Amino acid sequence: MRTSYPYRLLAREQFDLLIQMLEGRYANTRIHELKPAVSVDRLDNTVTGKKGALQAVYLSGGTIPDRGYFHLRHLQSNARIGDLDEEFVWEASVGQVFTLGTRTGGSSA
Repeated sequence: MRTSYPYRLLAREQFDLLIQMLEGRYANTRIHELKPAVSVDRLDNTVTGKKGALQAVYLSGGTIPDRGYFHLRHLQSNARIGDLDEEFVWEASVGQVFTLGTRTGGSSA
């Protein structure tokens, strides 16, 4: 797979992360809506598409995942406060105030 054109320049670490994502293991995230597209046999070192994966290729809008999340962080401490859905972020206006849990804050869309 690493010799196919889209993956030819990926470092091994990036490639392994890509396979993990397709396998349904999303690093540092709580996204449960995304379904695994492949299964990996680590003994034989093979990757097999799951049922419905090919249909998802034809029905999807490209390489963009079903849903993206943006981490919301505190300005001074950089502490992670929560996540914002991709749709919310792109539809928000600069200066818009929204509620996240029990705190309010301005968006920086």
